[in-house]
Amino acid sequence: HWDVWPSGSSRLADALLSMDCELVGSIDAADHILFVGSIIEASFDPLRKPLLWSERNYLGTEVSR
Repeated sequence: HWDVWPSGSSRLADALLSMDCELVGSIDAADHILFVGSIIEASFDPLRKPLLWSERNYLGTEVSR
């Protein structure tokens, strides 16, 4: 399900974290262009745990060793 930021940019409604950014520059790097943005607004759900990839394994927010 998609939603819209006040700026008019699209965002994934159920994402754990989403950020609305404004383009502030770009950098030519070989055969790529790197776009640099400034965060205008962000939203996150503090009750949900992110899925992380670490040491060749998927983890929650707590790293067990």
